[in-house]
Amino acid sequence: MSTIRDVAADAGVSISTVSRTLNNPSYGPLETRKRVLDAARKQGYRPSSIARSMVKGKTGLIALVIPDVRNPFFTDVARGVEDVANKYSHGVILCNTDEDPVKEHNYLEVLRGKIVDGFIIAVASENNRELTKVDRKKCPFVLIDRTCRGVEADTVIINNRKGAYLAVDHLLKLGHKRIGIVTGKRDTLTGRDRFRGYVDAYERHGIPLDDNLIKDGKFSIEGGYEAMQALLNLTEKLTAVFISNNAMSIGCLKAISEHGVRIPDDLAVARFDDSLWAPFFTPPLTVVRQSPYTMGSLASELLFQRIGGSGPPERKEIVLNSELVIRQSSGGMLPPEA
Repeated sequence: MSTIRDVAADAGVSISTVSRTLNNPSYGPLETRKRVLDAARKQGYRPSSIARSMVKGKTGLIALVIPDVRNPFFTDVARGVEDVANKYSHGVILCNTDEDPVKEHNYLEVLRGKIVDGFIIAVASENNRELTKVDRKKCPFVLIDRTCRGVEADTVIINNRKGAYLAVDHLLKLGHKRIGIVTGKRDTLTGRDRFRGYVDAYERHGIPLDDNLIKDGKFSIEGGYEAMQALLNLTEKLTAVFISNNAMSIGCLKAISEHGVRIPDDLAVARFDDSLWAPFFTPPLTVVRQSPYTMGSLASELLFQRIGGSGPPERKEIVLNSELVIRQSSGGMLPPEA
């Protein structure tokens, strides 16, 4: 493998001249630049990205820390983050925590070592003490989808409470009173606020809550499956269910199928999160649609503002709207009985 010393010898210049020319192609006389660049091509020399980052103080990388790479919501977030990062000539390192605070802690320990210029994170828990130790001036970061206690950082979130309220209110208006909910982790903003939206709808209709209808699906496929099994095995049957995210709905739908329950004839279904396959499911799923790609791209833009030193003096919070998309799974689009 060729070294900078080999290029310098071939071009007949000093090592420092090679370094300055490769880092700044407009440096020095035209003839010298041409000799250095020709020698580098002939030698097949590639500058070390680590060495260049030490000189420039930048790595050319950012990180995206997400709870579950299998969740299509975070896939779309990643697309938004990556597209903006490419615009700023940065690569993206993906860190998947599996909703595990220990894995998240380990990732943050590494990221604090300045291997990236900044990062975007959807925390596994809002009680993330490790995040409070990160110096945002040295390693900027943006919170996405979820907030973190004691951390004042730029944030991009969705109006989760309103979106959940709209879905459950829709089910209640269709005449359902026993509506199960498969919640996410309630030590996260998304899990807590979507549950609050469920409660808000019940209160608005003057119907008391039944704790037996509330099951924690842990924001995972497996958790959704177990929670739905528990709901379907209740002595007093539910007539509808609201599922708090995309990943859990996969497990829930598997359990519903195994029980031979027909949607929406036996059980009306609505969930938070749209996806490419939701309109093509049989029957098509009623969903609360959010904008994960927009969330990722806005978070990435905020991060690069901080990396470039052009961000606002105060933290910025962006709250995106969500909307209810009614399809056949809730029964809301079925023709009325004659």
